[in-house]
Amino acid sequence: MINKKITKLGLNIRWSYCNIWKTKSINEVVLKFNVSLIILKIDILAIKKVIKLIKIVYNFLIKILKIKG
Repeated sequence: MINKKITKLGLNIRWSYCNIWKTKSINEVVLKFNVSLIILKIDILAIKKVIKLIKIVYNFLIKILKIKG
């Protein structure tokens, strides 16, 4: 079954790693969800899309945190 809500970023983007189901600590102090993407430097359109999506998600999460106090 295909998830139609998946955002298509481009063909030249690959996951390096993805910790979105369980938090992970890199420096053993702060637990965080994280992801690493591999994008070709010449794929400017994909880079711009990723930056735009990061800003949208960041602003959305800030609004949620403000509502929950």
